[in-house]
Amino acid sequence: MKRLLLLVIFLANSIFLFAQTKSDSVYLFENKILEKCKIDSNFYFKGGFASSDLALIGLYQEGLKLYDSARRKESFEVTDSLKTALSQLKAIDPILYILEQAKKTSIIIFNEAHYNPRNRVFVVSLLHSLKNIGYSVFAAETFSNKKSFGNIQHPSLETGYYSAQPQFGNMIRLAVKLGYKLLPYEDTTLYKRHREMEEATNIANFLSNNPNSKIIIYCGLDHIFETPIAMNQKDSLHFMANILKKMTKVDPFTVDQVYLRERSNFHLERPERQLLNSDKYALFQYPNGKIFSMKYTDVSLYTPATKTKYNRPSWIFENHMLPLFLPINKIKISFPIMVKVYLRSDNVNNAIPIDVLEVKNKLDLNRTALAVYPKSDYQIVVNNEKNEVCSFYVGN
Repeated sequence: MKRLLLLVIFLANSIFLFAQTKSDSVYLFENKILEKCKIDSNFYFKGGFASSDLALIGLYQEGLKLYDSARRKESFEVTDSLKTALSQLKAIDPILYILEQAKKTSIIIFNEAHYNPRNRVFVVSLLHSLKNIGYSVFAAETFSNKKSFGNIQHPSLETGYYSAQPQFGNMIRLAVKLGYKLLPYEDTTLYKRHREMEEATNIANFLSNNPNSKIIIYCGLDHIFETPIAMNQKDSLHFMANILKKMTKVDPFTVDQVYLRERSNFHLERPERQLLNSDKYALFQYPNGKIFSMKYTDVSLYTPATKTKYNRPSWIFENHMLPLFLPINKIKISFPIMVKVYLRSDNVNNAIPIDVLEVKNKLDLNRTALAVYPKSDYQIVVNNEKNEVCSFYVGN
């Protein structure tokens, strides 16, 4: 497809600025992220925040590798008994199944690996249909619980931490457009038990005051667990979903996106993922109708291995996103560069970009597309580590 079909430049003048914006401290260059890892190897590196920061700037594979490198190499055994058990499974359409189950409850919960934007892309594919069957509240772990959160019109850098990632921001944009109420519920204490209890309490209080509301909860990792984990013979750890279930007397439908997740290397993946296979998003069903899951949730989603399209992960262009190539003659500053794409109506000082990508050189720029909405106008803001900035407008 000719690029003229993908991109129309309607303002040719580039503007040079020499000032930092708030986004420059959020969207760090890869070398700065790696430098921070050396300074803070425990919280930032091993805690996964560095991997999340790489996801913020469009470096998905690099984020996977960094996350895996920070962890002890797990040894998974693919046994004959597991092979036999999983050979009975067949792939089914996850969207159809999830929607059928969502009709039977008023709470649906999705989790994510915070460094994996693909989890957000999948949930976006469900938001229209969930709204059509009565879901009207979108609650997310990352949402700021400041009083100023309010009824936002578009996601900003104040909306939350993980929401600064473009696919998360796009999920929020769509939720707002569809009329979902955005609900903060996070408790920021570092004490695990207290945090789980407070998260559940905040959601339960909202539902008590809004008993007819149907809610989507989007959380991280193990907050989705519906059953406790035994810590020892006398003690168990209860998670947000488990506590919320008891408080509300509502059995949520829980969709795990982490257990069967893609890793940086096939041999690091769980044996179930190594044995299961689908070229599409899938749930796997046993002959008796039961759906495969890790034991703490209702279902576990399978995502196919990432393929490359326009020098990006192909799933970046799901949900009707289009490729946008930038003309190299508009980039008047030295590489590497950080490219941020905003709607023309956005306040670029605090809005979350539609897409962000660190581009190392001119060759990469020439073969790499950004992911944008159809039939919209954009402001492109490009900066480098010398605090040089150029910007221009494009449309498609």
